[in-house]
Amino acid sequence: MAAHTNRWGTAAQWCVVPAFKARRLPDESDFLLGATLGVPAVTAAHCLIADGSVHGRDVLVHGGAGAVGRCGIELGRWSGARVVATVSSEAKAEVARACGAELVVDYRREDVASVIRGFSAGIHRVLEVSLAANASIDAEVCGLNAVVVVFGTEGGEATLPVRPPLFKSLSFRFILLYNFSREELERAAGEVERALDDGALTLAPITRFSLDDITVGSRASGRRPVRARAPGDSLISGALRQRTTALPGCSPNAVGENGNSQLGTSDSQTSLNGAARRYWS
Repeated sequence: MAAHTNRWGTAAQWCVVPAFKARRLPDESDFLLGATLGVPAVTAAHCLIADGSVHGRDVLVHGGAGAVGRCGIELGRWSGARVVATVSSEAKAEVARACGAELVVDYRREDVASVIRGFSAGIHRVLEVSLAANASIDAEVCGLNAVVVVFGTEGGEATLPVRPPLFKSLSFRFILLYNFSREELERAAGEVERALDDGALTLAPITRFSLDDITVGSRASGRRPVRARAPGDSLISGALRQRTTALPGCSPNAVGENGNSQLGTSDSQTSLNGAARRYWS
């Protein structure tokens, strides 16, 4: 979040962001966790809350071992939903189960739609990373008035069936965090903050790189073919001081070492308006 529309941000030891983007990190939460939240957790939160509560509902999270997928599972369970996740290997299935998914389906070995139909009478919300691969599955397993929230483009262009979505009155919503209004961003980030307070979010498996290895870290994060990726995130970590102070005259902004998602820096503590606090962005 910190780097969007901002000339400071990713892979920087210091960062200036609007105050509403400097989100409170509880004392009990590790800075490494804060450094991996930004884009994935806020995206997942928006997918879950933008179209109403999922409490008591069934949620399907495709790519359950991915960054957004993990957050979607944990936030979904925290919100009172039953969560189904799809994955591509047993190693990723273990990640999804550890996050709280009640049903994990290996799409390479199982009939996804059949297994999900045996578990749920109708999925209410779908967090969709690859509509191209899953459009027919989503149409088959969703219940009446369900919402499929598409946040990724894996697999390229999609062909959408018409009759099942029509007869079930399904909605397909396409979202990108960088297009969120301030109100949407604050609402989703507030949901993440409350989940952090309750200890509902955990640190993903990470591979940590120094700033000197930023090129290697960037490639590890997203330049390999999708099917070659291992579970977890890449994190760039700088040699940072434990405490910084807000610059004079900058009260509308939070100033300090950046804790950006995936390619952020960690081990930071900032001061906003002179009060020592901890932040993620």
